[in-house]
Amino acid sequence: MARYRDRKRSARKAKRAKPSRLRFETLEDRRLLAVVINEIHYNSDENTSFEEFIELHNTAATPVDLSGWEFTDGIDYTFEPGAQIPAGGYVVVAQDPATLLAEFGVVAIGQYEGGLSNGGERIAISDAGGQLIDEVEYTTSFPWPVAADGEGPSMELINPALDNNLGSNWRPTYADPLFAVEDDDPPTDPGGAGGLVHRWSFSGNLEDSVGGADGVLVDPTGLSSYFDGQLNVSSNSGQNSNQTPFGSGAYVDLPNGIVSSLGENATFEWWGTVTRNRTWAEIWSFGTSGGGEDQATGANNQGYVTLIPESGSGDLRLTHRNGGTSSESVVDWNQAASTNREYHFTVVWDGASGVQTLYVDGAAIGSSATIIDLDDLNDNNNWLGRSQWPDPLFDGYHNEFRIYNQALTSGQVAASYAAGPDAVFAGPNIESFEASSDAILAGEPLRLRWDVTDATTLSISPDVGDVTGQTSVWVTPTETTTYTLTAVNGDGATTRSLQVVVEARRATPGAANANLAANAAPAIASVDHAGGDASTSAGVVTAEVSDPDGVASVELQYQIVLPGQYIPARLPVPHNDLLADPEQQLKANPDYLDEANWATVTMVDDGTGADQTAGDGVYSASIPAQAHRTLVRYRVAVEDTLGAAAVAPYADDPSLNFAYFVYDGLPEYLNNSGQVVADAEALASLPVYHLLTRAEDMQEAIAYDPADQIPQGTEARSAYNWGGTIVYNGEVYDNIQYRPRGANGRYYGEGKRSMRFRFNDGAWFEPLDQDGEPYPEQWKTLTTGKGFDNHQTLTYALNEAITMQLSNMMGLPALDTHWFQFRVIDDAAEAPNQWDGDFWGVNFALEDYDKRFLDAHGLEEGNLYKLNNQTQDALRQLDYQAPYAVSDGSDHDYVEYVMGRASDDLEHRVNLEQYFVYHAIAEAVRHYDYWPTANKNAAYYFEPDYAAENDNLGKLWLLLWDTDASWGPSWNEGEDIVYEALFDNFDSAYADSLLKPGYYNTLRELRDLIWQPDQIEGMIRELAATIQPLEAADRARWQGAPDDAGNYDGLTGPGAVSIEALIGNMLDFAFVGGNWPHGGSGTGFVGPGGRAAYLDNVLAASGEEALVPFTPSLSYVGDPGMAANELTFQTTAFNDPQGAGTFGAVQWRVSQVTPVSAGADPSTAFLDEWTSSWDSGALTEFNATTDVPASAVTPGETYRARVRMQDDTGRWSHWSDPVEFVAAAPTDPPSLAITELHYHPLNPSLVDEDDQEFLEILNTGDVTVDLSGMQIADFASTPYVFADGLTLAPGEYIVVARNTEVFQQVYGEEIYLAPTGYADSNLSNGGETVSLLGPTGQVIHSVTYTDDPPWPTTPDGDGPSLEIIDPLGDPNDPANWRASLYVMGSPGSAGLAIPGDYDASGVVDQADYQAWRSAYGTGVEAPGYGADGNRDGVVDAADYSVWRDHLGDNTTLYGSLAPAPAPAAPAPEATQAAPTVAATESTDADEGIDPLQAAFALLTPPDSSDDQPEPLADAAAAAAVDDGLLLLYEGPAAAASEEEEVSVATADGSSGEEPSESASASVQRTVASDRV
Repeated sequence: MARYRDRKRSARKAKRAKPSRLRFETLEDRRLLAVVINEIHYNSDENTSFEEFIELHNTAATPVDLSGWEFTDGIDYTFEPGAQIPAGGYVVVAQDPATLLAEFGVVAIGQYEGGLSNGGERIAISDAGGQLIDEVEYTTSFPWPVAADGEGPSMELINPALDNNLGSNWRPTYADPLFAVEDDDPPTDPGGAGGLVHRWSFSGNLEDSVGGADGVLVDPTGLSSYFDGQLNVSSNSGQNSNQTPFGSGAYVDLPNGIVSSLGENATFEWWGTVTRNRTWAEIWSFGTSGGGEDQATGANNQGYVTLIPESGSGDLRLTHRNGGTSSESVVDWNQAASTNREYHFTVVWDGASGVQTLYVDGAAIGSSATIIDLDDLNDNNNWLGRSQWPDPLFDGYHNEFRIYNQALTSGQVAASYAAGPDAVFAGPNIESFEASSDAILAGEPLRLRWDVTDATTLSISPDVGDVTGQTSVWVTPTETTTYTLTAVNGDGATTRSLQVVVEARRATPGAANANLAANAAPAIASVDHAGGDASTSAGVVTAEVSDPDGVASVELQYQIVLPGQYIPARLPVPHNDLLADPEQQLKANPDYLDEANWATVTMVDDGTGADQTAGDGVYSASIPAQAHRTLVRYRVAVEDTLGAAAVAPYADDPSLNFAYFVYDGLPEYLNNSGQVVADAEALASLPVYHLLTRAEDMQEAIAYDPADQIPQGTEARSAYNWGGTIVYNGEVYDNIQYRPRGANGRYYGEGKRSMRFRFNDGAWFEPLDQDGEPYPEQWKTLTTGKGFDNHQTLTYALNEAITMQLSNMMGLPALDTHWFQFRVIDDAAEAPNQWDGDFWGVNFALEDYDKRFLDAHGLEEGNLYKLNNQTQDALRQLDYQAPYAVSDGSDHDYVEYVMGRASDDLEHRVNLEQYFVYHAIAEAVRHYDYWPTANKNAAYYFEPDYAAENDNLGKLWLLLWDTDASWGPSWNEGEDIVYEALFDNFDSAYADSLLKPGYYNTLRELRDLIWQPDQIEGMIRELAATIQPLEAADRARWQGAPDDAGNYDGLTGPGAVSIEALIGNMLDFAFVGGNWPHGGSGTGFVGPGGRAAYLDNVLAASGEEALVPFTPSLSYVGDPGMAANELTFQTTAFNDPQGAGTFGAVQWRVSQVTPVSAGADPSTAFLDEWTSSWDSGALTEFNATTDVPASAVTPGETYRARVRMQDDTGRWSHWSDPVEFVAAAPTDPPSLAITELHYHPLNPSLVDEDDQEFLEILNTGDVTVDLSGMQIADFASTPYVFADGLTLAPGEYIVVARNTEVFQQVYGEEIYLAPTGYADSNLSNGGETVSLLGPTGQVIHSVTYTDDPPWPTTPDGDGPSLEIIDPLGDPNDPANWRASLYVMGSPGSAGLAIPGDYDASGVVDQADYQAWRSAYGTGVEAPGYGADGNRDGVVDAADYSVWRDHLGDNTTLYGSLAPAPAPAAPAPEATQAAPTVAATESTDADEGIDPLQAAFALLTPPDSSDDQPEPLADAAAAAAVDDGLLLLYEGPAAAASEEEEVSVATADGSSGEEPSESASASVQRTVASDRV
């Protein structure tokens, strides 16, 4: 069954139904809670804007005093005395009140501590008395608003009377459209003079007097000037267009999009003067470069239109370029433009006829064909005087520049030339048309003003109309609007347009919610489906729906998507349109929206059909069984009796629908001869990722046809243009988008492609790693690798996987990776032949560099950039913006443009320790495909170590990326920008001070522990063993396949022969040497001894090897039998070539290892030596021996021990040769016992009652036990491990709690508690095995309990814990366990074996009375200690009753039905009167009733003045009933005044008035009040 609801941790055991959200009383009607959490803004779209807040709303007609109220979950904030919230008003509690004031104009209180979780969490507020007032436990997926998670808006309660703990009662403040909105048709002729839409006259400014598209003068040094109605840029002196940042020269930057929006035809008209011809300088250029906006890096694969006064041929040239084909259409004049004379150059673009024509001074001089459409241009670089290429800037004067949206005739061009640059056109003159603001928030008014002369009529569109005689008008647009002013007279019409950007209100703090509604649609708490995942079963969809006004209807809408007939929700942008505008939003697919493609059935809650239970609020409907490989999409539509309706998923959820997938299992993979190439076992060796998509979309994306390929350098390469569905691990990720990835090698060959799949917010990908374990974080994108490099060497990405693994091992975070089986369903036939079916072979998956990467690898929030050789723009490479980091890319730019060989502050700029790991690995594997200015194949992470010495930019970490050219095939020489600044620094002494000894220590340790034949081979073989079961099938699919199916043709290298040959080749690279493909400035040769010898040579060449301490020798001197607890090693003395007295430190280590053969055995883990099981750390006092703790080893396993030395300069020796040994079982195992399990607590005051779980352990021996490394296992997938340094004295207890904070809140801080809890693990409610293991894994104590008789049953959720009776007895004998005497158990103590036995003598007698009397009125160390019989923390009259009621009881009575004879009790002193409680024993002897269990179940409440939870009387009663007793409870003793009777019925229903001496009679108990 799949469930679409809050993403919360899946519990290992069934949860008890949660009681009221108020701590001690029944939940009030939601509408009676006056103060409610009404709006939450937890994740703004800009991380650097601290605008988180929580809004409270008072729904009452009177103010509410907030004094002392506090948020107890989510954030930390306590309201000041006197704080109040007015009637019907709001209070906003902010992360940063100053930001709220600046951004929203709202006065907020705060600032609060902590921060709201972007992944969802609980927010709770309590009053001054600790009573819970309101809580919201939100998530980021259905039914909660999705857009509120970082898309900009807050989330708002639809109506404050609704239950705000139901996600469906919230909405985002606004939701952007999920599909592209069709633009309104533009005016047919907005121009005022024959289609004139833009005019720049350079009269002291760059205003567009017609279209309002004002230009920007880029002139950082001020060399330009305005003179006589012209812009003078003649002082340019040959500066290059490609400056980043632009620092010298002058040009004009016109607005983006003004050319691509012109339509089919256009005319460009320029008057001006060339003062100096510089070859390839350009008068104007419209389009983009390979570097993108504001870059002039070259435009080989980009589209542009340009006019060049002197081309390389020496002629004036008009040209435009088709970026997709890299071809140009050229018109050349037969000369260059003459200098120092004014020209009139006109370009007429007749797209309808497919012709461009160049005019000089009104005369046509040539034409050529148009090979692009203007709307194909990605015109984000519209420049006057600057080129898209690294060409010189233009020298001269700009006098007039005009753009028309029509192709002028030759006569019109000649007439315009004759009229000159200062001509005034016929028709009214619009001097100005402006808005009071160019950007407003939705609902805000603004004023349009204009100055027009000679107009007969005036009108404004849209939505305004005639404004003749007016000079302004107020408008209130609800969306971004282009207003066009049209002025008309007898001579013609003139228009002017302006755009007003309308931004949605992203939040409404301190005001009514934008989504406030008097009546909301029914709430949908969850939507589920069961069945239907096989062709033999129907699917049943259920929806939990409620509405205070009544539910009128619930409908199921479903769409059947058959294999080969995929219906994408969004249509891809056509190829040329994508090149022109790669950022456009995708349009909806009409077929997806077509109601004819959705079936509708009524969902019912009447117990009929698929509905399980009538009237339970769960509506059900079934979908007929569908065929194998079918996708079933569905939605749920609801409506209440007042007409309010909604459809789930909601409007802000980009998943658009729910879905399940019908699949009958993987078929065997057969070749064309019918032979089985991969059987079921082989196919199951890798996880299966299904992609459902249209065949034409997949073919266009992978682009075997060159016409479909997107040129390198274009922004279109980053567009997720194609839609599909990913199915994995039973989850359907519908309506996701995908694209190919890669730069130079994106389209190499016609085989596999590296891809990226982007998942929808609210439904991110949840992959498992290669071991089947969940990754720490969800993935927003799935990045895949094809498994070969740009040398077309087939590697199966084995080199990439091992490189990332080495980096993570050595402590430099790198991308997690795994392999998967890729299957693509784009055809009706599953396997028509061995090439064209669903099976696409083995693919490689990589984590992505983003915020989730930082979280998964435990990195602090710092700026993260993934380098991209398509651009050097920092912000385009930014993958995560940290809250407290610079937001302008200056950290990245410092590295790119300032850091270099002259740097003298690298220790402040770079985390050198991490860089040493990066470079050591790069050297070892020859990851060399970069150079100092390459800006590629790495990621920049800026550790938030902000200091004046690094200009508060943080410290750089270089992270590995795109390591496919490694382990043999290579490019270039591996000199990154830090390498240049460090190794090639102008100051060699400074460089040495940083490099030595740190870098060479790192390299030496890598060589000693990792770069060894057994280690490298074992790790490679373990990775290879993952994919080898599917190797034959992958080769059958791709090798020798037809071109149209895709194949491995052209791939070479040992991997093309076999994976085994590839392994051998990688080992040759590491340890033998040879030649591999290479390119750039590098070499493919690796000398004898492989990279191991190379690393040795690097160390030797550094001179450091002659200075490090001599390598010590290690020997074993411990127990001859190698007992785990008696392991002792000895080292030779410290010896340093630099002389005596230089000792710095010694370090020991032990690592568990397995042989190389383990790597090839999928059932055995290869254990590398780098990962230690024990490491002493650097010890600054020399000792020739060391004792290895028993926790470091497991008996029967193989280990290696080593030692190394450090001198006082920080140089480490090589690690010693290892001593390899097999650990034996320890001598004298510790005496410990598990003595108490609280596996199913009952405490309604807690949000999660499981947080009160605990285990108790007792030292039953006579010596103190070191708990370091001991484990509690079997109850959790990952054992709980005791921290180092914990000990347990003889007779002492230690408690291990699930949640230590909650435990101490409930039980106090006096109990000996392990410092960490077992967190997300749980003790099973139904029973399981719990084992206590020694550090070496030996079983010390183990119990397997259940919740069924003969085990006590009341510990299963009724309050008591499960306590052992005899810790030395059989822990698996149910008779040796009992329910605790008290609700909540007795952690940290033995529990009272006999109630009232205050001196622990084994019998309740007069001595216990004296103990009680002596302690009367005093507190105790902890509840239950001393004479505190009722565990309320105080010795009082109630404890006398406990003693009296058990007078005469002794240890022999356990298990007996007969109570001991009761000796006469002494009368209490007059000052010690007591009220009364009675309990009766059931007379049903068949139930095996222990008469003492009545007392065990009884819990007299704590005094109401303390902080302990209130009595759980119903739980105690339930416990008594479960154990065959009747117990009634009628209020706390503290409430009794003077002496009063508390009467309890006997088992036969009579009232107990007199004490009875018989076993079957009730016992009357008198309990004194606290008053003496």
